[in-house]
Amino acid sequence: MAIGVVIVTYNAQDIIIDCLQSVVASLGVDVRPVVIDNGSTDQTVAVVESWAKQRSQSLQSNAAEEGQTLAAPELIKSTDALPGVPSNAIGLIASSQNLGFAGGVNLGIRSLMVLPEIDSFWILNPDCVAEPKTASRLLEKTAKYKEYGIVGGRVFYSEPKHMIQSDGGKVNFWTGTCIPFNMTKVGRSTIPPQECELDYVSGAHMLVSRKFVERAGLMPEEYFLYYEEIDWCQRRGDLALLFTSNAAVHHIGGYTVGSAKINKRPSPIAAYFMARSRIMFVLKYRPMAVPFALLYCVQKALRHLVHGHQQTAREVLRGTFGFGLSKDIQRIIGRSKLPTQIRS
Repeated sequence: MAIGVVIVTYNAQDIIIDCLQSVVASLGVDVRPVVIDNGSTDQTVAVVESWAKQRSQSLQSNAAEEGQTLAAPELIKSTDALPGVPSNAIGLIASSQNLGFAGGVNLGIRSLMVLPEIDSFWILNPDCVAEPKTASRLLEKTAKYKEYGIVGGRVFYSEPKHMIQSDGGKVNFWTGTCIPFNMTKVGRSTIPPQECELDYVSGAHMLVSRKFVERAGLMPEEYFLYYEEIDWCQRRGDLALLFTSNAAVHHIGGYTVGSAKINKRPSPIAAYFMARSRIMFVLKYRPMAVPFALLYCVQKALRHLVHGHQQTAREVLRGTFGFGLSKDIQRIIGRSKLPTQIRS
């Protein structure tokens, strides 16, 4: 049984190789990585191509030294969905536009679903480094279940060492705020949450089953950034939402858009999308709570304003009340309008 690995990049030339190297070093699992590049304006695509070529040459050279013959590991590249990813290959989809996080994830999943041997899809952020046994431990967690929906793993900050960013979390459906379990606690032995407490697991590191995708559909693309995995988790029906703390990754966090980190406020672009997606989520799952979510977001904007962060405050309000993208955000994400629905 193989795991399809979906890694969505946007201007990730400095981090993607560490992520890929950690994935292909996974122990005891046939991993099939697909990098979906969302129209990067840096050298992300070229960096992945160069790394894949060097990896192929290195594997062949090592095999020759041992008197073996090894078929060259392929780099399969396209601008749209791939026709599958064979064992030992790397998939690369170089999209001409920024599809958003969910749009990239869905492109990767569609490419991997054509392979019957892939029954699960590991969604991993490009600024994550996986531990060698993480993939196998995700699968071990599913072995007790005839069917499951989603498995989350522990997400550590890359710095400080072994400080937890997320063990999944709960949603306050009145304000739309998400409360990660064990955030900022330090230590590998930190007690994980009970699975019955979870409303979601982190989209930076999650394993979803083929059965879940078939029942729930693809990840919702209308958010573009933030809350798409939280919405997705709500669609699981009777399929289990699982968690295993020994399947860990180390996450830089906020690399692309500058989301909030320890002792660091969110960038204006992160603030815009967080507010916009929060209101969209509450409107969908608890419409009567929208006034409370609006008030919460306005208070957030006022706090930014009091601390002298006028641009961030302005973007929170723009996102909260559904205004379109500012010129600055259009420039950063490379598009002027956002998707409104999932593409078929």
